Amino acid sequence: MKKVLLLGATGLVGEITLNMLLENPIIEQVIVFSRREITLTPSLKSEQNIKLRMYVDDVSKLLQNTKIKVDVCISCLGTTITKAGSQEKFRTVDYDLVLQLAHWAERNQCPKMAVVSALGADPNSKIFYNRVKGEVERDLKKTSLQLLILQPSLLSGERQEFRLWEQLALKLAPLYLWMLQGSLKKYRPTPAVSVAECLVDWVTAGDSTSSVKVQVQHL
Repeated sequence: MKKVLLLGATGLVGEITLNMLLENPIIEQVIVFSRREITLTPSLKSEQNIKLRMYVDDVSKLLQNTKIKVDVCISCLGTTITKAGSQEKFRTVDYDLVLQLAHWAERNQCPKMAVVSALGADPNSKIFYNRVKGEVERDLKKTSLQLLILQPSLLSGERQEFRLWEQLALKLAPLYLWMLQGSLKKYRPTPAVSVAECLVDWVTAGDSTSSVKVQVQHL
């Protein structure tokens, strides 16, 4: 039985991950730090008071002030510059909060953390988005945590929010998917459910991979 702390539970991958964790018999409790309330799917309503423990406040403050014993931390945090409003605010979510979670885990003696990053993450990239993702991956590897870093391509799934360029890319996908073969196959859109399944599988696995400090997976 494991206890999990989840950040980003209101996003596309985070919402699916939360539902899967609540349904999984190996998971004893899911703690969610969120700036707004989360509505569970109807089928999981009965689980809410049993497994889910929700803290609603500024996430940065929660990471500074809350002490809980958990076995694994998961970050599904991610935004866009358009939604965040500026590059600085984007970095606050996709870099600062993710690193804050890692340091929270270390302070609270949580040994493992899984992070949803992005394909193309590179601290030396000229593309701001890829550079921030690469910088957070680089600095996570400096921590003492055992890490799973997932690098999905463009995520596909039903979002609550509308992202214009993402929707356009997904609608045009049938026109270019045939070209993405072999080594280019990793650039095909990644179903959000596949990312969530990978996170939950890693969380619920035994300790057979405990000697591997950092796993980076393209999806």
